[in-house]
Amino acid sequence: MGSQHSTALSSVNSISLRHAPSVALCNGWMRVIEEVRRLRLIELAQEHGSYVALNKLLGLLVRDSTLSQYRTTAPNSRTGKPRGMGSALARRLEAAAGKPVGWMDTDPDLAASTWPLERVDRERYLRLAPEDRAYVQGAMNRAITECEAPPLGAPLVTGGAPSGVALHDDTGKRHAA
Repeated sequence: MGSQHSTALSSVNSISLRHAPSVALCNGWMRVIEEVRRLRLIELAQEHGSYVALNKLLGLLVRDSTLSQYRTTAPNSRTGKPRGMGSALARRLEAAAGKPVGWMDTDPDLAASTWPLERVDRERYLRLAPEDRAYVQGAMNRAITECEAPPLGAPLVTGGAPSGVALHDDTGKRHAA
C-alpha cells in the first residue's frame, strides 16, 4: 500500500463516530457496532419496561450496572475508553428477548427503511426457498397490477386508446366491460 493510501486510512481510522450518534445517517456513514448495540439495548429496555427487567431476563442481579454502563457508554476504569457491548452479551440478549440472531447488530433506522412491507414478516420471507420467494413475488406483482387498474367506472386505456370501462364483479375483482 502506498504512503498516500496509508496516510489517508490512518486519518479516517482516527475519526471517532462513537461520540456522534446522529452522524450515522446524516452524513451517509454507517453507525459503528457499539452505537447500534446501544440503540438496540435502549429499545429492549423500552420493550421490557426497564433495565431491571432486562437484568432479570439475563439472570443478572437486579442492581447489576453492566447494561446501564453500555447504555451510557461509561468509560472503562482501566482504559478510559467508552464501554461497548461484546458479541457474546448481544447474542445472550437476543436469545433471552426472543429476537433473531444478529438483531442487536442491525441498525434500527436502516432495518426499518430496507424492508418496505410493514405487514409481512421479513424473517419468515427470507426463510422461504428461492422458488417460494419467486412465487410470492409473482403474487405481489399480480396484486399490484390489479390495484393499479382504473377505479370502477373509469375508462380503460390499452395501447393508448380507450377500450371500455372497469367494472367489479361479485368477488370484487376488476374486469373490462
